[in-house]
Amino acid sequence: MYKVSVNPDSFKELYSTADLTVHEHVMTFDETINRINIFLGIIGAVIGFREVYELKKGRDEKKQRHNAAIQMNSINQIYHRFEPDRHKLEKQQEALILLKQKRDQILQMYEKKEISAGHYETLDSKNSEYIKNSLLKRTKRKNRKNIIVKNV
Repeated sequence: MYKVSVNPDSFKELYSTADLTVHEHVMTFDETINRINIFLGIIGAVIGFREVYELKKGRDEKKQRHNAAIQMNSINQIYHRFEPDRHKLEKQQEALILLKQKRDQILQMYEKKEISAGHYETLDSKNSEYIKNSLLKRTKRKNRKNIIVKNV
């Protein structure tokens, strides 16, 4: 229980005191529904923002997979295009140059986050395997020539 006093300075005879009782306010049904709606709106907004973030993240991963698949096909095409002519030195050199350029291109894509680390490792290992095979064929051919020359 509180006491409220009113005492204006200019009118001393208007002095008044009254008791003031403060009761706890019980929410009405409308106020309860309003607060529930606000709470549900906040929860819905949080879920919506999370879904948009996950959707964008999923799109990025899908695009990275797509880019990796394109690069893997490109590496395979380079290697297999020169496979029939593997006995020709100039074709081996051309394949080697293209594979090394493809390695640089893959590294740039990884740096730009166009492919993931896992994709980069897979692509780089396949490219390295093909480069190694090309170099082995080249050295075998050179060794064969050296052997033929030495035997003569």
